Amino acid sequence: MSSNEPTPAAVLYAAKSTDDVGGSLGSQIERCREAAEREGREIVGEYSDEAESGYRKSRGRGLQQAMDHAERLAAEHGTAELWVMQSYRLARGDGKTAKHLAQYWFWAYERDVTLRSVEDDQNVSDLLYAAITGKAG
Repeated sequence: MSSNEPTPAAVLYAAKSTDDVGGSLGSQIERCREAAEREGREIVGEYSDEAESGYRKSRGRGLQQAMDHAERLAAEHGTAELWVMQSYRLARGDGKTAKHLAQYWFWAYERDVTLRSVEDDQNVSDLLYAAITGKAG
């Protein structure tokens, strides 16, 4: 990144399909924060969904809020990043019952939001990978 480019703002999102009795949401957010800060990102929001499946239905209100926040930032600053721990924290669906990962990729692409994943960044940065790894089942 050149010195003329703004520091990308990062919105963090964590998800757990069941009740979070083990503290997974906090751990996910912390790992996202560490990774984003290591890359010089400014953390501007943290969101999560608990007991919201990405397989049986689309994730919950937390993901929608994170997406709305990232979209506003991108519109205002030209770019923003939405960080997750793993790509499946966004979606595991078939595109009918629940959103497919590729649908989130297109949403981000159309709005100048960069999807980032701590553990499998390639799956969210490339449409082909999003289509393949986001398959249901």
